Amino acid sequence: MKTNLILLLLSVVLGVPCYLTLESEEIDYRSRASIPYLFPGFVPENVSIIQIQRRRSEEEIKAQNLQGAQQFEMLAFERQAAGWQLANTQHKGLPVDDAAIDRNILDHLKEIRIDQETLVKQDATPEYQRENRLTPETGIVVQCKIGPQGPDVATLVLGKSTKQGDKEGALDAYLVSRPDRPREVVLYEPKTRRWQVSLRSSDWLDKRIHEFTMSNVEGFYFKNAFGSAGFKKKPGSDATWIAIKEQCSVEKIDAVRQQEVTNLINRFTKVTAESYGRGKIEVDTVGAKIEVRVRLKTGEEYSVWIKAKSHDSNTRMCVSSERSFLFAWGDIWVDAFGDKNPRDLFD
Repeated sequence: MKTNLILLLLSVVLGVPCYLTLESEEIDYRSRASIPYLFPGFVPENVSIIQIQRRRSEEEIKAQNLQGAQQFEMLAFERQAAGWQLANTQHKGLPVDDAAIDRNILDHLKEIRIDQETLVKQDATPEYQRENRLTPETGIVVQCKIGPQGPDVATLVLGKSTKQGDKEGALDAYLVSRPDRPREVVLYEPKTRRWQVSLRSSDWLDKRIHEFTMSNVEGFYFKNAFGSAGFKKKPGSDATWIAIKEQCSVEKIDAVRQQEVTNLINRFTKVTAESYGRGKIEVDTVGAKIEVRVRLKTGEEYSVWIKAKSHDSNTRMCVSSERSFLFAWGDIWVDAFGDKNPRDLFD
């Protein structure tokens, strides 16, 4: 009986702090939820056009005698059914990393709040705005729209960072404002402590050319300076390859070296570009030194034609059935297909 009484008292004593902690967290949550957003009602899924703009350096403007809109560099993205893609520059039409758009633009515009704690200037002067890059001429302007003709759903001026080098304890925050309310300057501290809004198209591009799983492969073919070889899955088997005689340049078709073929296909299940060429092209296979093709069980086919060396000695320029741009693919991947004699795939 005495033991039970002690346990009861302990549960009460321990339970009170626990209750108080939960209550405190609930109050903090309710308080946080009541803080207004800088862009009330902003829904990232509604955004179909994003434009990022920044004024060029004075040196560049003077050297090229740029006038008006030419003084600004701009990057535009457009949401398509398959995801985001570049809407301007020489890489127009190339897919953009959707996660990068969320991580570096949409998530931030959705999260920025404005209250007495975040509002650092209720009536910022024009001089203060210029000094902290909070004007369209000095900062980075991020504009989100619904459709090419608008309407705008959020426009932000991204100003100076408060980060001072690698100084310990320095606040990783940014001064931001809305162009329609320029005197209200907000100090925004991202959850991730980092925020990168780049004007270089290469920083946004999705460099995946294609990707699929080995288990979905139904057929495989490659051709190089040594000859060619084609294989398909044995009917009723998901692990055994048989040769396609008419696609093989070897004189005698012996038993297929199963692991050799599997290893070669594995090198092709994910192709990632080192970089993209400048300007859109039609699929041009002229001058291709190596050809690699895969057919999936779904009927989809992925092809890559590997051409000459690029200026970078560690890559080759390639054409893909999935992209209308030349792309550079690393020699570490290309050599697996260029150096393989089809004869080595058979006993």
